[in-house]
Amino acid sequence: MRKLCVRSLILSVSLLLMPAYPSESETLRDADQVLRAVKESGKNLKSFTAKFAKLKQTNMPANLLFSEGTVCFDDSGKLLIEITGALPMKLLLSDNRLTMYYPDLHKIEKRYVGTSIIRKYFGIGEPLEKLKQKYNIRLVSPPSSDEACHLQFIPRKKYILEYISFLSIIVNSRNWLPSQIEFRTANGDYTTLGLQFLSINEPVPPAVFRIELPEK
Repeated sequence: MRKLCVRSLILSVSLLLMPAYPSESETLRDADQVLRAVKESGKNLKSFTAKFAKLKQTNMPANLLFSEGTVCFDDSGKLLIEITGALPMKLLLSDNRLTMYYPDLHKIEKRYVGTSIIRKYFGIGEPLEKLKQKYNIRLVSPPSSDEACHLQFIPRKKYILEYISFLSIIVNSRNWLPSQIEFRTANGDYTTLGLQFLSINEPVPPAVFRIELPEK
């Protein structure tokens, strides 16, 4: 069951690397302006710690899977996801490698993932025009809304559609970071990720990104 959640959780949390701080000179009236503000301000995000709650609805078999935990990110290239509860798991992205640790099973899995896992599917760091070549993007929140910006992404490329058929991001106007991420996969599974940020651009102790692995 936990393996089924790994890909969706990584894809969900990777979207946190698309923060949005509105430019003082811009009024957020359309999707292009929001995306320009998101990409420009993303340079300012150095680190964060957040709580998450994730609900995944699967079709085969029909089931509801709930998980929660914490996420820590540092712009040195480290990302730690810790899932708590009945099926605990720790996932560490560091040096282009993914380490998955199941403490209740005393099991470790490691794999090389490279730098493209985020950039390939979400276009992070790409020019706006290239992002628009990959997705049809629209702003569905009212232009005058001061509560949040709600963006929807419909993939245009076949290789993206093999994984994701629909993506929605709601950005909180108080800190201009995602408060909710939703996406539907190609097989019809639907995931909603809610976020509560505990710290932004505060130093994350290096020890946070160490997983105490069991002795072999």
